[in-house]
Amino acid sequence: MSLFFAKRRRGKSASFTLVEMLTVILIIAILMAITIMASEGVLNMAARSRARAEIAAMGSALDNYKTDNGAYPTNDMGSSTNYATACLDPTAANYVDASQNLFQSLTGLTNFTDQPEAVTTTNYISFKANQVSGMTNTGVQDPFGYAYGYNTNSPFNGEGFFDLWSTGGAISTTTNPMSNWISNWSQ
Repeated sequence: MSLFFAKRRRGKSASFTLVEMLTVILIIAILMAITIMASEGVLNMAARSRARAEIAAMGSALDNYKTDNGAYPTNDMGSSTNYATACLDPTAANYVDASQNLFQSLTGLTNFTDQPEAVTTTNYISFKANQVSGMTNTGVQDPFGYAYGYNTNSPFNGEGFFDLWSTGGAISTTTNPMSNWISNWSQ
């Protein structure tokens, strides 16, 4: 039987044609494109899941802060007339200030490398270096690289509550910007 196959190939060259090679390359390229698109979706889902977990952890730390101090750390992102627009851009100054205030209140630190300001300062949560890198520009970062939003003076929830959110990586001015947000009110 092996002689049959050997004789059959003897007259022809045992190589691939150009069309066969291009077909294989095209199939590999299509499979790579499908894999890359699927992995981007998985990475986005992982980032959203991490943001939910971080918001839950910061929410618990804020509740512990309130138990010890009688109120949540104060922060005002804006009046009720501009509150919605103030919350849209996680790179805006008031947004970053709110996130930095959140970090300082929960850790007692002014930046990630400092020691607590006082020995009696309670550390309610520990942040990882990647959550506060470049803190002078962003405050506590969500997995998308933007500051977390934090407000205690929301026109929507009254006094004695807090809002904590991530924009899900979007800076939006659309009519429904909160549709992709991850927050303590929608978990």
